[in-house]
Amino acid sequence: MKESVHESLVLSASPHAGGVTETAAAMLAKGMGSRSFSLLHLRDYRVHPCQGCGFCERSPHTCLLDRDGDDGEFLLQRIYAAHSVILCAPIYFYALPADCKALIDRAQRFWQSQALQEDRARRPSFVLLIAGRKKGDALFSGALHTLRYFLQAMGRELVATKTLRGLEKRTDLVNQPDLCHELEELGQKWLSAL
Repeated sequence: MKESVHESLVLSASPHAGGVTETAAAMLAKGMGSRSFSLLHLRDYRVHPCQGCGFCERSPHTCLLDRDGDDGEFLLQRIYAAHSVILCAPIYFYALPADCKALIDRAQRFWQSQALQEDRARRPSFVLLIAGRKKGDALFSGALHTLRYFLQAMGRELVATKTLRGLEKRTDLVNQPDLCHELEELGQKWLSAL
């Protein structure tokens, strides 16, 4: 597996172009300054959902859907190889968006391969979740649980999380300059923790 260990990856998992999650991801990336990173928008890629066929259970633990030429394997390889990953996602009905969950399910092949999980120290990952909803005790808990185990299967460790509520539209974020500044500082803080 070819690795780009100097690159950090910021992955925006929102299907909505120009929305609050994408804007927040850009603010985190801005806080990273001149550090080498890539900002990817999941909506720009095509990922077929896992079919539960069991093909990846057998060595070499590849996915049958990779033959269809979608972008699932490309994205998983970028996540696996990056020095650090910042994943930004909106919360819809207490869960991650469908495209994000489809990518997570495709990581089953990594979970099946114990060698991939044990061949190196776990690399750091950070998660920013944003919800339009202002209330809900368990608003983020299901998504965080899912992401923790997804990242673990990808040979990563979830180091820190940030959750934001009540941000339905982009203007809900950009009209709060203190919060915008906080997100830029957060990007810098997360990477300085490395």
